[in-house]
Amino acid sequence: MKRKLSLLAFFLCCICACKHEPEPAPTPPQSLLLNCKLLKIIPVNDSKSYTYEYNSSGRLSKRIELWNGVPRVWYVLLYSGNKMTSRETWTDYPSSPLKMTRLDTLIYNNEGRIIERQVLEPEDNFSVHLIYKYAYDDAGFPVTSQTYYPATNEYWSSYKYLWENGNIVKKEDYEGDFEYLEHEWFYEYGPGLNHEKIAAMFPEYPEYQNNNVVKFMSAKDYTGLLDLLCNPCVHQYDLNDYNLPTRIHYGWDNEIELIWDCQ
Repeated sequence: MKRKLSLLAFFLCCICACKHEPEPAPTPPQSLLLNCKLLKIIPVNDSKSYTYEYNSSGRLSKRIELWNGVPRVWYVLLYSGNKMTSRETWTDYPSSPLKMTRLDTLIYNNEGRIIERQVLEPEDNFSVHLIYKYAYDDAGFPVTSQTYYPATNEYWSSYKYLWENGNIVKKEDYEGDFEYLEHEWFYEYGPGLNHEKIAAMFPEYPEYQNNNVVKFMSAKDYTGLLDLLCNPCVHQYDLNDYNLPTRIHYGWDNEIELIWDCQ
């Protein structure tokens, strides 16, 4: 009897301890864990589509944007080990030949977190046009981000994020350096896994690090200027056997189809 009580006490202690432990930090790309790769996104009733290519390590190396089936925009991802270091944007339009139009570079801290994304303009000697800054909590989740404009030495916008169970449940938009609260966004999630996090094309975007796909969104506006097609917005989606979305119908009446390769 004493042994049973001891085991029960140990079990209860473990449960209580687990409640106080921080959630583990996100570890994209999930494609390596699921052994599933996003191959294509097809917006319904749209002339554009997007294909995804991967390197020998299974990490996303390229996204191609097609217009009526013709490749027009290439996003080329470069890595150092397991860390994405930059994204190159190349365009090839009928009125403009193939050229690099943008370069995003990612800067990491000693813990391996992305603390800055610098946007460089190739047509201006790769000068830094914008800097996006990120800060994290002890569990490794991004809790603030800011957009900084070096040319005028000012912050254009700032954001705060509240996380629960690996998802953002609230976001606050501020003007400037957290000067004026403009909007609050509230989110609820279903069981579908987040395709943006799985593809890991934008590992620095807080919104793309959610574990799950948004099912419900609402907003509070403090500017009097916010004009949404829906508020609240309810999204619907279909899932495959891996809980990956194969179709998402957004509340503002857009819809996309997603094609996966799962082995």
